[in-house]
Amino acid sequence: MGNVYFIKDNFIKKLGHALQKFPLSNWRGKNVAVKLHMGEYGNLNYVRPPIAGKVVEVLKGAGAKPFLFDSTTKYKVKRYTVEDYHDTARKNGFTEETMGCPIVISNNGVEKEGKLFKVNISKEIAEADAMLVLSHCKGHPFTSLGGAIKNLGMGAVDRETKTLCHDKAKMVVDLDKCIGCRACLGVCPVKAITMKDSKAVIDYERCWGCAKCFKACKQGAMSPRELMPDSALASCALAVLKCFEKKDLLFVNVLMDISEMCDCHGDAMLGKIPNIGFLVSDNILAIDSASADLINSASGKDFFDSIGYRDPKLQVKWLEEQGYGKSDYNLVEI
Repeated sequence: MGNVYFIKDNFIKKLGHALQKFPLSNWRGKNVAVKLHMGEYGNLNYVRPPIAGKVVEVLKGAGAKPFLFDSTTKYKVKRYTVEDYHDTARKNGFTEETMGCPIVISNNGVEKEGKLFKVNISKEIAEADAMLVLSHCKGHPFTSLGGAIKNLGMGAVDRETKTLCHDKAKMVVDLDKCIGCRACLGVCPVKAITMKDSKAVIDYERCWGCAKCFKACKQGAMSPRELMPDSALASCALAVLKCFEKKDLLFVNVLMDISEMCDCHGDAMLGKIPNIGFLVSDNILAIDSASADLINSASGKDFFDSIGYRDPKLQVKWLEEQGYGKSDYNLVEI
């Protein structure tokens, strides 16, 4: 059972205490990738710079050599090129001067054999000695919970792999089962579904492969081309995780400003439920499982189901089935 340290107040000070519960001295002299999402410009819900700054401070205090890392996007927003992302990061408060370490952004990939398909892992991640995954938890249409697994599965791979992951999860309509009820039209976030001859038709140029239509269809008329989003993304995350020994991995989940959508959106959607706190663990399955449970508890209902998302633990269960670890956790308040 993995320990998950729960910080409910005095966040920055206690974050340092929680991190020091792990043998950071083993990271002395090592290049440590701090994998995070630095937010789309206009979104105010991403991990706040002082949180990342505290992580860097603790790592440097332990003799490690940290750098902040994220990859460019598959779609053309203000993080599509390295230059644009650096500018967006600067506007959002992430610079080498403010963070006290290098800010590295790239689309360079190193090919690895994934469990389900080829995965091009971000070169800078693959070549790091250790990694701390700093994730802002929120809802996410592709995997329901945008936590540590999503941070790696979509954020630590190159553009080709991101595209492949989405494409494999795009839905196919069984016209024999479709009754033209239009339930799928109402939930598609990009309006990629229309009706033709009273049957649903998907525009694959617009489709994200998020599978919200899969959840909404009560007739069972939607099925993935190849893989459900949860297993596709978790497979990418597993390839990233296998670049490291477990002793060289740490995870921090920030459960604040929790919205329905990812930090990729520039519309700065406000959080839907009260702030909860920070979680710290060396077990990615335990920390994401605990995050989902705490979000549901704080919302007073199944938050993910209420917004048309699937079970947020499907990605956790897939990794567990692959033998990566166990999702049982012991929540320790500090």
